[in-house]
Amino acid sequence: MSQSADESVLHQQLLIVTGLFAGFSITALVAMLQSSESFRAQIWPAYSDAYFVLLVTILALVSLDLILCSFGLSMAAAGLDPQGMLWGFNAVTFFTGLIGLLLFIPLILLPVSLVSALTVSVFEILVLVWFSSRASKLPMGSPFRAPKG
Repeated sequence: MSQSADESVLHQQLLIVTGLFAGFSITALVAMLQSSESFRAQIWPAYSDAYFVLLVTILALVSLDLILCSFGLSMAAAGLDPQGMLWGFNAVTFFTGLIGLLLFIPLILLPVSLVSALTVSVFEILVLVWFSSRASKLPMGSPFRAPKG
């Protein structure tokens, strides 16, 4: 089963987005580790170190996840996965990386303002619901669909 040109274009575009997200997350991770005192917020008494470790852990996992996704998507975009065996790996790594980034943004805003963190969280949920309702109506389908056959 060969990959169509439309599927290859979708994988190439998704590869660019994944690379961009991975670059953002790695840059943020390096910035957090370089100036760690700026991110040790006193949200609750005696929990500033645990909060910092939580932020670094989430960002490190998101970075690793998106890098692994870019490997799988580059193979799919190059046509090296003709049977579509990587579709599940690509879908899981992309969406867990995206959800991790969406979780990280309100957490980084939490020390500044609880209202802003909640506002961003609600906005993220609304955008995800809106996008998921529109994604099934794409003319070429999803780049993560299961292989036929």
